[in-house]
This record gives sequence, C-alpha cells and structure tokens, in this order.
Amino acid sequence: FGGGGKEDAADAGALGDLAARIDERLAELSALQHGLRDEVDLELERLADRRDEDDAKWRALDERDASRQKADAERDAARAVDAAARDAAVAETVAAAKTAADEALRLATSFQTLPREAPAPRAE
Repeated sequence: FGGGGKEDAADAGALGDLAARIDERLAELSALQHGLRDEVDLELERLADRRDEDDAKWRALDERDASRQKADAERDAARAVDAAARDAAVAETVAAAKTAADEALRLATSFQTLPREAPAPRAE
C-alpha cells in the first residue's frame, strides 16, 4: 500500500469489495445456520414425538402382559382351589368308607360273639 494515491484508492476499493463479499457470505452462512437450527429443532421434536409414541406402545404392551399374568395367576389359583376341593371330597369319601368298613367289621365281630340258640324243634 505504499504507492500513490490511485493505488491506495484502488486497494481501499478492493478491500471494501472483499469486506462486502465477506459480509454477504457471513449473512448467507448465518441464514443457513438458522435454517439448519430450525431443521434440527423440528427433527428433535419429531424424535421426541416418536419416542412418546413408542413409550405409549411399550406401556400398553406392559399393561397387556401384566393383565395376562394376572389372569393366568387367577386361573391357576382357581385350579388350585378346585383341586383342593376335589382332594377334600376324596378324603371325606375315603374317611366315610373307612368308618363304614369299621362299623361293618364291628357288627360282624359282634354277631360272631352272640350266643347261638339251638333251633326250635319242628312240630310235625
């Protein structure tokens, strides 16, 4: 820049043009940055929405699974109660049969120990 006035003016003009082009590029880059930031924000919102939908689906699946497990547990408990009732009925029947058998044996034994009477003579 050490030449004459014309060269200084030309250099100053070139520097001014360069500064203007740099300012334009900075403005373009800033607009691009804002646009990208907006796109990123929209994509983050979409991802959050998708995550919320997925979470809701998983919660629904978990609830259905818990409901199935509860139904299975209730069914198993009902089966256990039925089995216990059947076992109790069988035990009661066996006890009644044993009592009846004991009574029959007692009666049979008592009949054997009764004195026998001689048969009455037949009238002819």
